[in-house]
Amino acid sequence: MSAEPSSKDLKTLAQLANKGLLKPVVSKVFPLDQAVEALKFSESGQSYGKVVITID
Repeated sequence: MSAEPSSKDLKTLAQLANKGLLKPVVSKVFPLDQAVEALKFSESGQSYGKVVITID
């Protein structure tokens, strides 16, 4: 499945996010120095939402 975002769609998503109506599901958060582990976790099929890498 693939999607091609349009500027209209992105504006709509931004408006929903700004209103607090768009709430992503975050499966796990990793610091940047654990990016390899984050990728492995993402590819393992264990995640139920987004995998986030933080940069301090």
